[in-house]
Amino acid sequence: MRVIKNETNNPAKPEWSPKKLSQLLKGAIIHAANEVGYDGEGTDGLPGYCKRLALSEPRAFASLLAKALSIKDDDSDQDFWPNFDIG
Repeated sequence: MRVIKNETNNPAKPEWSPKKLSQLLKGAIIHAANEVGYDGEGTDGLPGYCKRLALSEPRAFASLLAKALSIKDDDSDQDFWPNFDIG
């Protein structure tokens, strides 16, 4: 395998590291969901897609929600998500 120097000029690390690919994949998924939206034509963007997922696939949405609620901000000990008024 030919190693190409990346932006950090570290010859031991391939240009497409797993972390970089993971970030690229996350960005592509969010972009696609934003384009699809609630109605398949982009209505309400990413929140619209999440609403549609919650209505059509509640088990998948519950799994996604559980993962999202467990995300922590790397720079602090506080939850990544702001406090929402559920009441």
